[in-house]
Amino acid sequence: MIVIYRGHFKNQNSNYHSIFWLITAAYISSLVQMGNLSCSDGVCIDDLKGDEDSGWLFSVLNFCDRNTRANCIFLSKRHCKILTTDASFHWRLEQLHIEHGLYFPAQLPKGKTWRSMYIELDKKRHLWEAEYPGQAESAKLEYEKYRISVYARFKPLGIDSNRARSGRKAVLPLHQRLELIKINNGIESIKDALCVLKEQGAWFKEKWEKLDQSTSPDEVTNSDSRENASDLLTSGIKLVDSRNSRVVVVDATKGLREFAFDSVLDDKTPQVDVYEQTTRGLVCDIVNGVSATCLVYGQTSSGKTHTMFGTTEKDSNTAGIIPRACSELMNILERRKGTINLNLQCSVSVSFVEIYGNDILDLLKQGEKCSKSKVSAQRSVLDGSAEVLVENVDDVMKLLWRGEAQRRKAATAMNSRSSRAHSVFIVSLNQKCLNSNKSIKSRLFLADLGGCEQTKKSQLEAGRSDHIEAIKERNRNKQMESKDEPEFSTGFVKSDRMREAVYINLGLMSLKSCVEALNRGEHVPYASSKLTMLLASGLGGNGKTAVIVCASQDEEHASETINAFKFGQACRTVS
Repeated sequence: MIVIYRGHFKNQNSNYHSIFWLITAAYISSLVQMGNLSCSDGVCIDDLKGDEDSGWLFSVLNFCDRNTRANCIFLSKRHCKILTTDASFHWRLEQLHIEHGLYFPAQLPKGKTWRSMYIELDKKRHLWEAEYPGQAESAKLEYEKYRISVYARFKPLGIDSNRARSGRKAVLPLHQRLELIKINNGIESIKDALCVLKEQGAWFKEKWEKLDQSTSPDEVTNSDSRENASDLLTSGIKLVDSRNSRVVVVDATKGLREFAFDSVLDDKTPQVDVYEQTTRGLVCDIVNGVSATCLVYGQTSSGKTHTMFGTTEKDSNTAGIIPRACSELMNILERRKGTINLNLQCSVSVSFVEIYGNDILDLLKQGEKCSKSKVSAQRSVLDGSAEVLVENVDDVMKLLWRGEAQRRKAATAMNSRSSRAHSVFIVSLNQKCLNSNKSIKSRLFLADLGGCEQTKKSQLEAGRSDHIEAIKERNRNKQMESKDEPEFSTGFVKSDRMREAVYINLGLMSLKSCVEALNRGEHVPYASSKLTMLLASGLGGNGKTAVIVCASQDEEHASETINAFKFGQACRTVS
């Protein structure tokens, strides 16, 4: 048994220290290759099986500093090959977690490698080090602006067959029609696509009708079916390609269009996969000191609230993004205890607010206004006045469902439980490193935006308005006090549902204006809405942001779906 003692080299960062461990690693490697030493005499790394001396090499590198580990790849081609594998970068991430307190997910996210994740996290290795003179200036130079990730999720197709073909009829140019046929039928040849087009009766239709006049009655029937097939081209979604992360739609005004996303989640995607692909990375980011935002956008009744909250039942399969994110955050903080070399103190607090017009309501306090002043309402939320300290997952769930019960919901013609205001659930993580006395606060904003809607579809025109009734009551009291007070006239009364729809659409319009201004590089009007004031940190690039576009596959709602996709594309191009 060979025992390597690091001794007084442990805390020295000298060239002698690096040379010593490089020679040690090379010496042990040569012993293994000559057969004088076996891997059973040392600690092997399970993820690096297949190479005889990889276990000894990484056992030695566990005692080395950063520079020695980097220089070890120059020992030989064999060492370079071992230290540039994807599994070796997983080992490096483990060292970042132990030595610098940086967290990384146990499962590799979609579209990433351990190497790319290590390169990203290695930039934050000084996160918990004590600040030194000039560090603030250097941090500004290394400032990283994050790109907004956009995902598309689809609600299952409606069951009502009478509404299945209610989209607007569309006429496509020949090249777009052939491309659509190739997509739908999985063919590559234009010649085959033209044959399909002929069968549909949409290519030289008049000529085929003349030829069909001399055919048998059965063939005439087939001709009629071709005519009916040609009339079935309507606007709406024609292809949901989850593998290539794209959606193909037919726009009644612009023809065939393709929208690309970071990921496309079809109607069969379970809730757990939605969370893992969209939000799990954001939870890891707030643990590493970066604020993050996740918002759902789309038409009313497109599944936004289900995506965010899931169901109230204690079923892990139906839980939404918010319960899963809070549960994983608590589990991460618990697992991190005792596995890192730093002494970190952590506290978690949550707040749950609703944005109704110019008012911000605290759902954890029976819907009270967050501030007496409408001007400073969002400031009181961001300052932490609405936060409630939590100790475990059960505390978070109780507050979440208590606030959910206070939200504005009502039945419309499109949704029996329609959210009538924007809501934002905020998770605040306060961390302090006792070794360096450095504190960091990061937040995770989880926004369930109200759905954009057409009032003629939701049927919100007239009805009772509590706002108007309150004004009438005040006017009656004034008339009783003074007989000279004129009689109050209301005229045509809009319902409360209409007022809520107006407030929702105004907030969404402000959000679109901010995204357009970011793309143009102009002044961003965050102050135009309380919603954009709260989400400014995520939209402006100071934190990571994920936008989930929820869409319906019904052709009746094709125009609203296309508009939602346009918003997603605008967010994806923000740089």
